[in-house]
Amino acid sequence: MKKEIYLDGVKAAISAGSVAGNVITLRLGVPSDAKVIGYISGRDWDGKPTNLIYGANGIAALTFCDVPIGAAFTR
Repeated sequence: MKKEIYLDGVKAAISAGSVAGNVITLRLGVPSDAKVIGYISGRDWDGKPTNLIYGANGIAALTFCDVPIGAAFTR
């Protein structure tokens, strides 16, 4: 799914990701000052479900576009 994440409309350089409950944490390969994040772009998605994000119920996540990015936090 990491190839389907966009920062400011550009494919994100994601080096790793993890999930805990309903939180997805992404680690970027390079720093970014992006203001928005998106998931799945109609212009690039090949229509195959292989790289989608799925919930515990087995249903694929819907797309989202230009969601504002909040301040970074650490656990």
